[in-house]
Amino acid sequence: MVGVLIGLAVYVGRLWFPERGRSSERVMAYPSAVTMMMLGLWFFLIRSGDLAGGAFISLLVIGA
Repeated sequence: MVGVLIGLAVYVGRLWFPERGRSSERVMAYPSAVTMMMLGLWFFLIRSGDLAGGAFISLLVIGA
């Protein structure tokens, strides 16, 4: 469980601060990072038993 959350954090960090590269990568980096952070929050809420919070995050991800 902890390994998955650490992996998500590293992935989000890598997306949030992309190397200097193509502009198309930068355009997709921020929305992808926000989505991955919401996925990590969803995973944490579901594991802690907060189904209402998990449903709310799911609706946010679907609506985004």
